[in-house]
Amino acid sequence: STAARRFAELGAVLVDSDEAVLPYPDGHFDVIMTLGIMDRMPTFDGLLREINRVLVPGGHVLVSLPNLASWHNRMLMLLGYQPRDVEISREVLVGVPARYAGHEPDGHIHVPTVRAFSELMEHHGFARVKLTGGRPLARSVHPVLRILDAVLTRRVSLARRFYYLGSKQRIRPAAAE
Repeated sequence: STAARRFAELGAVLVDSDEAVLPYPDGHFDVIMTLGIMDRMPTFDGLLREINRVLVPGGHVLVSLPNLASWHNRMLMLLGYQPRDVEISREVLVGVPARYAGHEPDGHIHVPTVRAFSELMEHHGFARVKLTGGRPLARSVHPVLRILDAVLTRRVSLARRFYYLGSKQRIRPAAAE
């Protein structure tokens, strides 16, 4: 495929996310980053087990994800809208504010809260080193909303995105049978 050729040109390895098996030996990496991709995967568990497997003991993982409990999503739901980062169809974007009308679904499947993701990482053998709130690049947003976003993002649990830096503490748990 064209994507596979492009990845090969860049020296990158294309991995089937449904398989969630990384083609590297145990303890191969010191640091792994997954920025803005996990929310498009059917589940997190397989990938997190694999990240644990291929990290050296004490190695670090940096993950960036949208926050289901962000102030933005809370306001949308109070107004009866579907949060933008939780899509219920692969064919059409529905239930979202008019500013997203006509947009294609982006592939968001699972969007966790900061608390849920932190607990899941602990389950998979990681200790939190740092947790930081983040903001997506602003498309034409009203200046008042931009200021509100900057202020509320200081509280990670309200941020629109979060960045989780974890350290491998133990060997991955076995997969549930």
